[in-house]
Amino acid sequence: MWGLPRVALEGLGMTTSKKGERHPISLSLFLVLLSMSVLLAPTVHEVGGNPGLIHVPSDYGTIQMAVDAAHSGDTILVANGIYNESVVIDKSLNLTGTSSYGTIINATRLGRAAVTVVNSTDVSVQGFTIVDNDYFNDSLWVTGSSRVTVAGNRMTASIYSNGTYIYSSSDVTVAGNTITGNLYGIAVQGGFDNVVEGNNSTGNTAGLIVSASQGNKITDNVLKRDAFGIRMSASTGNILARNTIANNSFSGIDMENSPGNRVLENDVDFNNAASTTYGIYLAGSINNRIYYNNFRNNSIQVYAVYTPADILQNLWNDSALVNPKGNFWSDYTGTDGDGDGVGDTNLPYPCPMGGRPCSFQGPPGVDYRPLMTAYQSTLRVTALASPDVGLPPLQVSFTGLVIGGVGPYSYNWDLGDGTRSLQQNPTNTYSVLGSFTVTLVVNDSLGAVESDLITISIVAGTLIVHVHGPGQQQLSQANVASVAQPAGQIPLNQTIDTGVATFDLLRPGTYTIRASSTGYSSNTTTVTVSLNKTSVAEITLKRVSSPSVTGLYYLAAGGVAAGIVAVGAFLFYRRRSKNARSLATAPTSKNTRAVR
Repeated sequence: MWGLPRVALEGLGMTTSKKGERHPISLSLFLVLLSMSVLLAPTVHEVGGNPGLIHVPSDYGTIQMAVDAAHSGDTILVANGIYNESVVIDKSLNLTGTSSYGTIINATRLGRAAVTVVNSTDVSVQGFTIVDNDYFNDSLWVTGSSRVTVAGNRMTASIYSNGTYIYSSSDVTVAGNTITGNLYGIAVQGGFDNVVEGNNSTGNTAGLIVSASQGNKITDNVLKRDAFGIRMSASTGNILARNTIANNSFSGIDMENSPGNRVLENDVDFNNAASTTYGIYLAGSINNRIYYNNFRNNSIQVYAVYTPADILQNLWNDSALVNPKGNFWSDYTGTDGDGDGVGDTNLPYPCPMGGRPCSFQGPPGVDYRPLMTAYQSTLRVTALASPDVGLPPLQVSFTGLVIGGVGPYSYNWDLGDGTRSLQQNPTNTYSVLGSFTVTLVVNDSLGAVESDLITISIVAGTLIVHVHGPGQQQLSQANVASVAQPAGQIPLNQTIDTGVATFDLLRPGTYTIRASSTGYSSNTTTVTVSLNKTSVAEITLKRVSSPSVTGLYYLAAGGVAAGIVAVGAFLFYRRRSKNARSLATAPTSKNTRAVR
């Protein structure tokens, strides 16, 4: 039993005598020792199960209890009611409310976001009213995650917090939500390749903000009665299409230090709360393509604030080789002499003479191909790609879908890397890093034209880790591994003998790196890997000066075992002494037999 010496077993009464007589055991002592053995035994947790359906509150009283109990792929169905809790999701699951009006998660005064999705993939949150009226606590926060869907919810935070905050995440879809009364209705910071579609973000400081993020598609949203309809900062390769952006107090579209984006088919209307309210505001943003938008009844239709480049280095038409078309301006007063639907006089509009209203002292600008009537298409074109993000070389299959118009249709793909195709469903292989804007233009047999855009992200970065010992000398024979990495990234692990570990073709995002070496205590650091860049991390290890946790474990176990032996020996010798005294004092008689 437990490999204890025979003397200890005899002391516990667990051995037999020479004649097979069994000594009784001390029950209380046995239970004590059994409990000690349980404490020393390693803990084993079982994880398993098949995807299933969990009900709240019938199966679990709170949503968080159901999340904690769920297995990967489970669906949690939450009944109508008010749930005063803050929910953290860190696994793959579907969290579904019975009704976006009747199923309410309220985290006010709890000090955290109402719903947090952290370091997870394949998560959906839908069908809730989500409320968090605290300072600086979002109603829903997605961080370090991918393949997340946030759909059909009603969300309110406070003027100091965000309705939905997508941070350092990719392939997140925010669709069909109603978001009001927040700092930012929807905020996308860092990450790439997210979709914001069909939301009503009204009555916020900003309806939507995109910051330091690329390759996002923002379509068919209603962004009204905010200070900013859409605000974009330090972001590139994004698509803003078919949004209704109206009645905002500072600007409809605000782009700062954001080059290389596409802005098309938006209705930018009645942003005129003050005499200085802008339809579209550009500051340090160049190489954008802005076309097919309707700018109507804004106090200042367009304003380019910093340098002449904001006016001259943006393209304000569709760049078609034949009869290119620009934007509609409700106050355009030029004429169309050739009847092609494009103005021929008072160009470029709205600043043919330069200066105001486009800028204080800027050159003439903006649109050399203004439309005579508001843009409207009878076609609806959808471009699809699978996959749309990955490491090079990446083969992508495209699909073109058309609704409306009169067939047959002609397809013209610009695949973003210089490759073009006239097929409906082409394929292409991307071999270099970067974010590529893919455009599909469709013509029907009556001459109607419509387009759609998608982004392809070939994303990778490099990480170099230097491992040092005391005195900053490089250590050999070290192990470098990641303990946290962006969603979709395989964990890193490399054994080195040069003091330097190099990892290539990494997904951009935040990594937590641990270095360890024999004779040294391990250490961790956090580093951000950026697209198409090399990041460097430095980790210093200290020499081990105290027993390790494992050593202490075995030291404690040895002490306990020695104690058990001592107790057993004590009881054994105590029993023998008692028997000896009994023999010495027993009466002698012919009828008395010696006790053996």
